[in-house]
Amino acid sequence: MEGMIGADRALKLVLQHVPQPRSELCSSERALGRYLAETIVATHDVPSFCRAKMDGFAVRVHDAGKEIHVRDVVGAGHTTARIVESGHGIQIMTGAPCPTGTEAIVMIEDIVRVEDRIRLPENIILHQHMEAVGELCQQGNILVQPPARITPWLIGVLAAFDRGAIHVFRLPRMALISTGDELATAGEALRPGQIRDSNGIMLRSLAQEQGVDDTTLLHASDSHKSLLSAMNSAEHADIVVLSGGVSMGLFDLVAEVLEHLGATIVFRKVQQTPGKPMLFAVAGEKLFFGLPGKPQSTHFCFSRYVAPALRAFAGDPLPVWEGVGILAADSPCEGNGTRFIPMQAQFHPQHFVALYPFDKAQIRGFFGSSQANAYVRVEPHVHRLRKGEPMPFLWVSRMPE
Repeated sequence: MEGMIGADRALKLVLQHVPQPRSELCSSERALGRYLAETIVATHDVPSFCRAKMDGFAVRVHDAGKEIHVRDVVGAGHTTARIVESGHGIQIMTGAPCPTGTEAIVMIEDIVRVEDRIRLPENIILHQHMEAVGELCQQGNILVQPPARITPWLIGVLAAFDRGAIHVFRLPRMALISTGDELATAGEALRPGQIRDSNGIMLRSLAQEQGVDDTTLLHASDSHKSLLSAMNSAEHADIVVLSGGVSMGLFDLVAEVLEHLGATIVFRKVQQTPGKPMLFAVAGEKLFFGLPGKPQSTHFCFSRYVAPALRAFAGDPLPVWEGVGILAADSPCEGNGTRFIPMQAQFHPQHFVALYPFDKAQIRGFFGSSQANAYVRVEPHVHRLRKGEPMPFLWVSRMPE
C-alpha cells in the first residue's frame, strides 16, 4: 500500500486496475450510450437499386429543351413496368427506383407545364439527381469500428442493415454501501443524532448518469458484522463503493474489513481537498472505493475516480473528462495543497468554456453548489482566482461532444 499520494497518481492507479472491457450481446434499441465491441460491416450496397435524389421526372438526356409526355408516376417503395423512352418521361418521387431507360432526373421546379405535356430545360446532365447502386456504401465496407460510442445516428445505421443485436462492452455491476449508525433511510423516523442517508441515493444517481443502472443500494452500521454482511450482499458486484468509515476514527472500519476479506489496499489517503481520506482497494478484478462520508467529498471523489473507472470498464477510450476553461469572475481560494472547487461550466458564444464560481457560503454549505457541473483544479501555490484566467477543470456530467 502506498502512503499519502497525489491526485494524479491516485487516478493513474485506479485506471491501471480496471479490468479489460468484456463484450456482451445487446439489443440495438437498448444500446444507446454503450461502446461498440465489434466491427460493423455493410451487408449490402446502399442504395441497393438506382434511385431518385429529388422529386421530378425521369427522362432521356437527348430530350433536353423538348416537350414530352408523362406516362406514369412512381413513388418511393413502388416500381413501374413502364420504360423511359424518347419523347416520354415518368414522374418520380425522392427515393423511388429509377425506371428502366432513365438517364437523368429533372427536378419539378425546372420544368414548364404545357397543357398535357412538360417542357424540359435546355441543359440536362447525364445521371443528374440519380443515386447509383452502392453510391453511399458498398457491401463489405466497414461502417464503424470499436470502441465507437453508440449514438442515435448509429442506431439508425444498424436498423438500415437489420442489425437487431450487436456486441457492446459490458457495463459494471455496482454495489453502493452507505456506512454509519447515524444514517436513517427514507421514511424512517429520525432518532436523536441521526441524519438522512443522502449519499446512497446520490451515488446511485451518479452511477445512472454514467449509464450504469445495475446498482444495489445497501447500508451498514458501524460494526464489523454489519460491514461484512453488506460486503457479502455485494459479492456479485464488479465495483463496490462505500461512503463513510474510511478516516481514522474509532468506528472507521472499512479498511479493516476489506483486509479481512483478502482485498489489497492500493492507497488510503490522497493529497487533495475535498476527499483526503479516500481508499482504493482491489481483490482480483473487483474494485473497492472507500469515499469520505461528507456529501461534497463523496460527490467529488466519485466524479474524479469512480466515474472514470466505470467508463473505462464500459469501453470508453477516453474515460477522464477534463478540459480547460476561462474564469468568468474573481473568486477567493482558501486552503493549501491541491484543491478542487465546484463551479458551473457553460459554453460561451465565442467558443470557449466559461467557469462560473459559487460564493463561499454556497461552497461550504454543499447544497448551494448543487448546480455545479465541474470541479476546477487549483494548485498549491494559487490563493486567488482571477477573471479571465485559464483553469483546468473536471466535467461532472457527461462531457459535451
